[in-house]
Amino acid sequence: MKTRDLLRDIPDFRRQVQERLGALMVDEFQDTNRLQLELVLLLAEKREGGPRPLRPDEDLVASLPLEPAFLCAVGDRKQSIYEFRGADVSVFEVLAKKIESEGGVRDYLQHNRRSVPPLLEFFNHAFAGVLVAGEGGARPYEVVYEPEEDDLLPVRPAPLPAPVVERLQLDDEELSTGELRAADAESVAKRLKVMLAPGAEPLVAVSKESAERRPVRGGDVAMLFRTFTHLEVYRQALIHHGIPHRVLRGRGFYGAQEVLDLASLLSLLADSEDSLAFAAVLRSPLVGLSDAALFQLAGPEGLSLPTVERAGSSALEKLPEGERVRLERFLSALPALRGERDRLGVRALLQAALDMTGYREALAGTPYAEQASANVEKLLALAGRRDERGTGACVTFARELQRLANEEPTEAQADLLEAGDPRAVQLLTIHRAKGLEWPVVVVPSLGSLRRFSSGRALFERTHGLCLRPWLPDSLDKYRSPRYDTVKDELRRRETAEYRRLLYVALTRAQDRLILSGGKERGASDSWWCLLDERLEEDTQLRGLVEDLDVDTLPAPPELSEPEDVDVSVQEARVEAALQRVQEGAPLAAPEGVSVGTEAVQDFLVCPRRYRYVHRLGLRAEGAPWETPPRESSPYLDRDAWGAPAPSPSDRVLRLLRVVDFRLVGTPAPERRARLEALVREVGWDVGDDGVGEALATVERFLGTAFARRLATAPAASVHRALPFVLPLQGNGTSAALEGEVDLLWETPAGEARVVLFKPGRRSPRGAAAHADSLAALLLAARRMVREGVPVEAGVAFLGEDVPEPEFPAPVTDMQAIAERLREAARGLVEADVRGRWPGREPSACQTLGCGYAGHCHPGTRA
Repeated sequence: MKTRDLLRDIPDFRRQVQERLGALMVDEFQDTNRLQLELVLLLAEKREGGPRPLRPDEDLVASLPLEPAFLCAVGDRKQSIYEFRGADVSVFEVLAKKIESEGGVRDYLQHNRRSVPPLLEFFNHAFAGVLVAGEGGARPYEVVYEPEEDDLLPVRPAPLPAPVVERLQLDDEELSTGELRAADAESVAKRLKVMLAPGAEPLVAVSKESAERRPVRGGDVAMLFRTFTHLEVYRQALIHHGIPHRVLRGRGFYGAQEVLDLASLLSLLADSEDSLAFAAVLRSPLVGLSDAALFQLAGPEGLSLPTVERAGSSALEKLPEGERVRLERFLSALPALRGERDRLGVRALLQAALDMTGYREALAGTPYAEQASANVEKLLALAGRRDERGTGACVTFARELQRLANEEPTEAQADLLEAGDPRAVQLLTIHRAKGLEWPVVVVPSLGSLRRFSSGRALFERTHGLCLRPWLPDSLDKYRSPRYDTVKDELRRRETAEYRRLLYVALTRAQDRLILSGGKERGASDSWWCLLDERLEEDTQLRGLVEDLDVDTLPAPPELSEPEDVDVSVQEARVEAALQRVQEGAPLAAPEGVSVGTEAVQDFLVCPRRYRYVHRLGLRAEGAPWETPPRESSPYLDRDAWGAPAPSPSDRVLRLLRVVDFRLVGTPAPERRARLEALVREVGWDVGDDGVGEALATVERFLGTAFARRLATAPAASVHRALPFVLPLQGNGTSAALEGEVDLLWETPAGEARVVLFKPGRRSPRGAAAHADSLAALLLAARRMVREGVPVEAGVAFLGEDVPEPEFPAPVTDMQAIAERLREAARGLVEADVRGRWPGREPSACQTLGCGYAGHCHPGTRA
């Protein structure tokens, strides 16, 4: 709107913009609105006599003549399907008539290079009776099909004669809506299975220029949905029949069964009284009880976790052996999971639950193992991102998952196939498919019931806003004439676009079109009914469509078993594979590895500590010297989620990189004011969370003797935030350490002082707790300064009242420490590959002052 106002209200500016354009071409003009029309008119204004002064309320269509031979607008009103985004199809006709009235020409692009002739004939006949005017004549938003203007003319040869349109038949008279949808999904999957089977009939052209045919591949097929509300029904049918597929920007992730299972588990951990979540968990592969077992457990008090726990072993005795063992294992693991609920991040909690229950292994035995496992990994990634952003723990995440599962799906399931995989049938919405094409298009669920706009507040372009009166119950049958008028007009407008959406869907097909869905109860104006009426009215159209009962199709050939199969050999292979899985296959780390210095430091202290800190992102409680690592979480996708708000530790380190150490000698009020100005320079507000704490920490560091020495040093001798990659070679293997030197000072005495900033308080072990990190910094710093310059490395514990850097005795055997770091880096990667994280004895944890001792040894404190 501001752009329109600028061009309209400032003629000189409008002229400047116009002079930069030699011609103006607007494509897809059917998807524009009134505001965009005005922008086009302002740019295409006739140069002679312009720029013309315009009032804000002036009708630009009437006031602005067009520049001759300047404007070309292209579009197809029949494909206007974006009214929900603000598009107004009537705008197209307004501009077309204005161009014609000023000497321009309207032409029709009728030659079609996409579809084969029998398909074009079907489109022409079908939509001549579908895109029609409503009662009382056509509204501006109703596109009326005119054969002489809208009929498509073929350019391609016809590889196959008609019919190339299939209508899958269902026995829908006695089926409920849900049963009809399931039958439709099964019918489509069966048809595709036959079509994609080896040796199937060649149905599509080798190329658009050729009449030669070839068999259909999975990548040739697209299933187009009006909405993804019931996508999962069709996906499961495809999976059941072994048809590879991928959802393009699909929805349904939160409704996937494995996501619901884990959401129920989180709900149960959040509230042990949640009987519905408890039943869902027991029935899921997390425990794997049958319906009969749930009935036996319920008893007179109903089924809930507290009742089962109170009943104890007596409640479990009635269950079959296998189910009893699984339930006992789950109930024994549950207290530990509940105890960790508020200490672990959501991702770590889910990971622990998966390990304890064997859920992944249980999924591996299901028909949908690949997709289910991918969805579990996606859920873990989402949980990890939430942990990183600090947007809620177990309770919040559980509630959000349950809410999203009950809403219309908006999140795609995890992809299993690459975008270009020729095996994959593609599932997408019709809106997503606009502008695309496929050799075979399937449009399922043609008979589904649609919903119209409703509510107490309605808006329609020509009538404006309308409110339904809020009346007492005794007058609830009161009708508002204006409200009814607006509601009827909206319904008519939505019906017009509903029919155009069908046009877009069907015209995506190049060689073959498959229609399915049957007639749902109460859906008398559905796509299925519209086409059915046309088939009854037009005998020529009827001859272009083949009604197909998939049960009469020949079964696809089954893959034959290899001859001379030795069953004992196959069994031996299976046993060997099981043994490898149980014992763990020998996995090797890559030849070259690269890891962070903090990660190596924690791994050398304790491999399990490394896993807690760097892989699971746990936080230590009651140990103020334990601070989060600087490396970003491996589960954070910053492009998708945005970087989280900086923590106080991050803010301290950022300020120490840029602060002027000469502030040491300034009065306190002035120093504070300049620090606050620095905060604003780096893009924060003084009132942001953690900024006050960060400023206080920086002021404490400026009060140290070390900072006073830096204040008198030349600025060129103080270096900050120096990233490094430290290569370590030896014994035929290599590793590299990555990190950053927080501060390097070249002293007047010809030495170099390196300082590691640790935001927390001083460890009980002092600088020795970071000996390996300091050694790595020492090795890296020696490569940054001139040869022979002595280097010292120390650590400043910024959480202390006086964060004076501590410089321990320097390392003398640099070769030995380099070898130790190289072996640790490789050991870390090997442990990551194998998934093995040995811990230490409780006494060792206490000696090391590890703040994570309570995770390994409950009851133990650092």
